[in-house]
Amino acid sequence: MSQLLRLHQFGSLDHLTLDTVPTRDLTAGEVRLQVKATSITQDTLTYIQGHLHPGENTPKFPITLGYEPAGIVTAVGPGVAAKWLGQRVAPVGPYDFIRYGSLGDEIVVPAERLVQLPDNLDFAAAAALWVPYLTAYPVLTAALTVQSTVLITAATSTVGQAAIQMAKAVGATVIGTTRSAAKAQLLRKTTAIDHVIVTGENDWTATLKSLTASRGIDLVFDAVGGTEVASLTAAMAPGGTLIEYGVLAGLTAPLPVADLLSKALTIQGFTVSEIIENSASRQQASQAILAHVSQGDFHPTVAARYPLADFRAAFTQLQRNDRIGRVVLTI
Repeated sequence: MSQLLRLHQFGSLDHLTLDTVPTRDLTAGEVRLQVKATSITQDTLTYIQGHLHPGENTPKFPITLGYEPAGIVTAVGPGVAAKWLGQRVAPVGPYDFIRYGSLGDEIVVPAERLVQLPDNLDFAAAAALWVPYLTAYPVLTAALTVQSTVLITAATSTVGQAAIQMAKAVGATVIGTTRSAAKAQLLRKTTAIDHVIVTGENDWTATLKSLTASRGIDLVFDAVGGTEVASLTAAMAPGGTLIEYGVLAGLTAPLPVADLLSKALTIQGFTVSEIIENSASRQQASQAILAHVSQGDFHPTVAARYPLADFRAAFTQLQRNDRIGRVVLTI
């Protein structure tokens, strides 16, 4: 028997219960994982509240949730190499959480997503690794040097923190933005960031210009979009690149044509599914990230750890949004 967090209807955390259920048999391409840690995320909380993506069907309840576990392989299904038995792993998500939900003590995951963990990465940190670092992967692959200046918006997010570590790994100067003065202080204390701008205070665009006036920004990694795009391109260096990976300010933005033309800027869209859904890209990116983890360059941030049985307290902290880093359930 296994213990799994299951949602019995949309609405609130009251409909999420820790259920004891029969351990299901493995089918081809699957492994059983003894979970040691698993992250809970804002998108899981949004899903619990019933906010579905356009075109997404209402599931048949009860359902499992979560896609960021780490643990030990205890059994392999047909067609899966026996070498995985006993290995410390963290499967790369997201994947089908209704079939392979990770919020429990013993789960089934697709073997094709398994990645073996280095010895210096504990299970809680491993459960906070893949989605943030794979989303920030374009920063790692950018042609940055010690002379580069990088701007990361929404820098207090887990993706933002991963991007900071990637840029600092090559010695670049890093500027981050956040809407929260309290989180700005946390960011200064917990990362190697060079400058933090609180966008809700005074004229943040003037502060940005003063920090970059001598040279401009070489790479912008932007989660916000919207009308701020023009402010970002105005501060960019000639030949710079703006990577848009989020739409916190909405799906539309005015195109800063004058800056694009006069500075020969590049605007690039990116979603993490480009990596995750492609086996070769997923393997290449995950191994590159783990190499930096093994060297001590990357440190996934865990804000809080809760026993599985205290899941309500964990989700309550997630709702407060007053932390930097992942909230993790431990088993």
